[in-house]
Amino acid sequence: MQTQRYGDLGKESSLCGQQVKITNTKNGKSVTVTIADACPSCLDKNDIDLSEGAFTQIATIPEGEVPISWEFL
Repeated sequence: MQTQRYGDLGKESSLCGQQVKITNTKNGKSVTVTIADACPSCLDKNDIDLSEGAFTQIATIPEGEVPISWEFL
């Protein structure tokens, strides 16, 4: 989770353990993930960094970053 949403990087966020449904807005593919940590390299407050396994369910590695929408479940 992007650091603005994650909060204090010195503590575990209350967001950890929450599930999020992420949809690739280019192809409509979705994946449900569990928030585990912060993403200091994510620039936009709505960015989420995915594991390779989760990412490849909605896009291919060569695509790199893809446009997403997401919601807490």
